[in-house]
Amino acid sequence: MYIRTIAFFGHRIVDDYFEIERQVEKLVRSFVYDGEYVEFLVGRSGQFDELVTSVIRRVKSEMCDEYSSLVLVLPYVTTQSGSYWKELKRFYDVIEVCEESANVHYKAAYSIRNQKMVERAETVVCYVKREEGGAYDALKYAEKARKEIVRLDCSRERV
Repeated sequence: MYIRTIAFFGHRIVDDYFEIERQVEKLVRSFVYDGEYVEFLVGRSGQFDELVTSVIRRVKSEMCDEYSSLVLVLPYVTTQSGSYWKELKRFYDVIEVCEESANVHYKAAYSIRNQKMVERAETVVCYVKREEGGAYDALKYAEKARKEIVRLDCSRERV
């Protein structure tokens, strides 16, 4: 079975939330309706990650979700309680800890995890409005790796 892997990266704060949510939903539906098994890779570091997770869960609930999986990729194991992990398992089909980033300094861990997600993905979806931060770095890494990149349209000005 062919598995198409899509990785999502975006800034922690989403200025144009409903517009970006609309774009993400349209993309997720197109990936799922494509007929191939889809693996969605996400983090858990801000509004964009929460938005993407929510959209994927909603789309999966509307259709037979045996054709996709929502994978949370953590940079390292946290020391949080068992109730935290139990809660995470309610939202994600799979929870992974990136092996390459698990044993490095926490400030470097996110960058390494993001690079491994890009390497694993066929397509990278980005919400990048400024030329700084982890999402921007992931976008640049994806460009160097010659991945298919979908940039969400952030041009709409808020009034």
